[in-house]
Amino acid sequence: MKKLFLIFSVIAYALYQVNSFKKIIDEDFKTSISMPYLLKVGSYIIKLDTTAITNQIDSAIQSVTQTPSNIQDSVQKAKDEVSSTLDSVQETVKENIQEGIENSIKEEIQPSQEQLNESENNQNSQNN
Repeated sequence: MKKLFLIFSVIAYALYQVNSFKKIIDEDFKTSISMPYLLKVGSYIIKLDTTAITNQIDSAIQSVTQTPSNIQDSVQKAKDEVSSTLDSVQETVKENIQEGIENSIKEEIQPSQEQLNESENNQNSQNN
């Protein structure tokens, strides 16, 4: 029986520390003989510091509410990095295409230019 009293006193005290339960307990147990003893014994057993718990809950809530802005910042940074990478890839591809076109044009022009030079040399040698 003593163990049950100790268990109930701890539960009653823990619930009494929550503001919403505190109002209900005060209203419903005004005439109770055992409730004040349950609360005194429970407070002695637990020695619960509600301000520390409240501060921990508040800090957890703040970190959770800050998380979406952190996620948005991370997403924006990722978009910026992808955009800059895409731009540099496009520039590199354009440069490679231009070089390839210039090289292929040079390869096509070179035999024609050599033939032109040969024909000019032939005409000059025929004229001399």
